[in-house]
Amino acid sequence: MTFSRRKLALTGLLIILSTALGLLWITGGPSSGEKQYGSTRKVRSQREAPSHEEALQRAVDDVRQARKERKPPKGPYSLTEAEIDLFLSRRGRNVASLLFVISCTHDRSYLDQIRALPDSPMKQLVLLLHEPEDAGKLEPAQAFSGLSPDNKLAGVALARVLQDLGRTDDAAGVLARVPTMPDTSGFQTELMEEFAAAREIFGKERGFELLENHGQYWPANLSHAYLRTYLDSLDFAAVVGDGNMETSEARDVAGGFLHEIGYPGNSLDQEALVAMRDWIASNSSGSRTPEVTNLIDRINGELNSIFLGGMKEHARFLRMREEERWNYLLESYAR
Repeated sequence: MTFSRRKLALTGLLIILSTALGLLWITGGPSSGEKQYGSTRKVRSQREAPSHEEALQRAVDDVRQARKERKPPKGPYSLTEAEIDLFLSRRGRNVASLLFVISCTHDRSYLDQIRALPDSPMKQLVLLLHEPEDAGKLEPAQAFSGLSPDNKLAGVALARVLQDLGRTDDAAGVLARVPTMPDTSGFQTELMEEFAAAREIFGKERGFELLENHGQYWPANLSHAYLRTYLDSLDFAAVVGDGNMETSEARDVAGGFLHEIGYPGNSLDQEALVAMRDWIASNSSGSRTPEVTNLIDRINGELNSIFLGGMKEHARFLRMREEERWNYLLESYAR
């Protein structure tokens, strides 16, 4: 599967929230053609919808106003050539520093420098995630798995590549071992050290701009590539059971994996619940019980609340002082 530039450029809290809204309105709630269980549910949802829409519109308007109030950034969106030269002269050319440059420029030419570095799990994962051709992903996936045999992410990544190549039996064998792997690491901690170094090198304001614009590049791509495959390694019947699980339990199934790969906490719940909703819907499509339908409905209701709360939080974030915003993002990325 080839990742488009748009998917590789998932940055900024508002972009993440907007993406989630699109997912929510496209797939949220009982889909057209699905049976409605109970007339009171239908009447109640119709009565409450305008209230939610009005609250959502107010939140959107407040975000727009907050963006107008905020002073424009002083630096460009991406790293400049001069900044790249200065940063690499201070940090050296290693996998983490070069991944930082890629994150802040989306320039894949730096992958050639990563290929020339000594072998490491992080190196192989970076090469794997940026490889555009399915056939070209097998070698780094196998190398990553061989270097990190206990890393769930390595097992999931190899299984995903095997699936994409049509080797379903081999993929199933790898996925069967994933739940027993004790570790999960996506090397976000190492990348965050580079963002912290950028703040020291370029100054607080520029460092903050880079973190805000590009800090989510790496974990968002990891989630996009591998979260669903990780969920497929789990026993659906054992996880979901009869559908009477709490939405918080559903969130934690995907959220634990997201946390381990370094997904930012300020949008983790939303990412986890969207993934769980789609996974549950897909695995129950042929024999969905009323209890599972109710679980999907409850997850959608929780997502509505999370999205509305997230919009309000984003407006608050935009109005924070510079140091407050920096600390807010650092706390969000902290593990």
